[in-house]
Amino acid sequence: YCLMPNHCHLHVKRNTDSISTVIHWLQTSHSVYFNKKYKHFSPVFTGRFKSILIQKEIYHRQLSKYIHLNPVKAGVVNTPQDYPYSSYGEIIGDPKNTVKIIDGRAMRSLLGNQTGAAVIQYRRFLEEDHLFEYSPN
Repeated sequence: YCLMPNHCHLHVKRNTDSISTVIHWLQTSHSVYFNKKYKHFSPVFTGRFKSILIQKEIYHRQLSKYIHLNPVKAGVVNTPQDYPYSSYGEIIGDPKNTVKIIDGRAMRSLLGNQTGAAVIQYRRFLEEDHLFEYSPN
């Protein structure tokens, strides 16, 4: 995941519920919380969400790269590790990261396993392009 100031990216494995149902529940719950906390009376989110079905393992890794480099591309931070509102810190085992919400099975799928070597390889893959030019397509 990556929570940006004006949008968010979620890399989700769907089981039985449709992704539309999950996103509707998530947006509704967050909107109720946000509106109550900040005495806000208009929609929190605008526009329709976009979803992409990932059918090839290579795209799974590229999508993760796209999501975690989004704050860098937006000029918010210099490196993905500097951005506290994404799952990158949890994936790489950053000791400053205290959030633990990523399913370990998903990480093994992304990294191949949970060894230190796999994490180093993932970091290199993500940070290999110093210009941070990437595309989700």
